[in-house]
Amino acid sequence: MKKIIFSISLLALVFFGGQAKAQLTGTAVLTATLTDVITVVSTSAPIFLFTTADHYNNGLTVNETGTLIVSSNMPFDLSVSSATANLAFLTNEIPVSNFTVQVTNAGGDAISPVALSTTPQQVVNEGTAGILRALNLTYATAGGSAFIGKPAGAYVATLTYTVSVD
Repeated sequence: MKKIIFSISLLALVFFGGQAKAQLTGTAVLTATLTDVITVVSTSAPIFLFTTADHYNNGLTVNETGTLIVSSNMPFDLSVSSATANLAFLTNEIPVSNFTVQVTNAGGDAISPVALSTTPQQVVNEGTAGILRALNLTYATAGGSAFIGKPAGAYVATLTYTVSVD
């Protein structure tokens, strides 16, 4: 009798213990929706201090490191314009066209310094895409007669930087 019980127990173990568990699968759709990110933030505030005869005769250069922050997920163009044709101090004026600006680390096509104007001037062509890219600006003036005969004071104009993608 012991033999039979043993055989039935072995048969039950093989029958119930050897079954595979059922597997179910499901799918999920992963979506990444990209939108164009395009921003420009400027903390640029170049100050030209004319303190010597050499400054009046030969001009000045002001380098600003990382003062223009561009975010663009695509290659970008950047332009600059002045709100007015002149820097003004009281009733005195100096044409903005006496000043140039150049972006020195945007990637893309190199653009020479451009004279400031009320008309947008392109300073970056096909700049390298990136998020929170800190761009370096070089402002310059050649000095000369535009600065001679003007009263001492802070002559001011507002610049606008515009970023765009194709």
